[in-house]
Amino acid sequence: MSTLAKRLKAALARSPGVTQADLARVCKIKSASVSNWATGKTASLKIETARRAAGLLRCDPFWLATGAGSPNWLNEQHAAEGVASYSVAHDLSQAKSIVLPLQLEWDTIMQGSLPDQFVLPLRDTALQPKFASATRIIFAAAREPQPGDVVLLRDKSGDLYIREYHLVRTGHWRAAAVNPAFQPLDSAADGLQVLAVAIGALWA
Repeated sequence: MSTLAKRLKAALARSPGVTQADLARVCKIKSASVSNWATGKTASLKIETARRAAGLLRCDPFWLATGAGSPNWLNEQHAAEGVASYSVAHDLSQAKSIVLPLQLEWDTIMQGSLPDQFVLPLRDTALQPKFASATRIIFAAAREPQPGDVVLLRDKSGDLYIREYHLVRTGHWRAAAVNPAFQPLDSAADGLQVLAVAIGALWA
């Protein structure tokens, strides 16, 4: 779904007990702000607001905020996989107690295994204008990528990238940049391995 208004409408349809007033209360914003989401006056959400709203609406905060990835309603897929996620269903009191995972730096992720969830800053402009250069991406290491997801990946030379996952056919995919100045990478030719999938973003 290409707009925040459409995503919100779909999420509210699956949560008939949730009102715009509930969203405003959980997100600690004015009711008029939520109304702007619903009418299309607001096109995107900051991650803190998206996490609070997604906790109440039981969907993926990254999808709700940006439209990327999939809604993962009720977190059924990831609960089955045993993967913790920010879209886990919260009641009104739980939605305000989300703690961010550990922030890693690029020189440290070359060594050892990755934590289940972590934050990593962008280091190039491949995802501009979708994300500003100061954006930090929240990743889940054990999550399977879906078409359109932002992923952290490694090529056969050991170089690391953050790109969008685009499925070509079963077993074959490309890692694409939003910025046309960057060439796409090919899973076969470049020996790509997905290390983690984005579940949110922190804007500076």
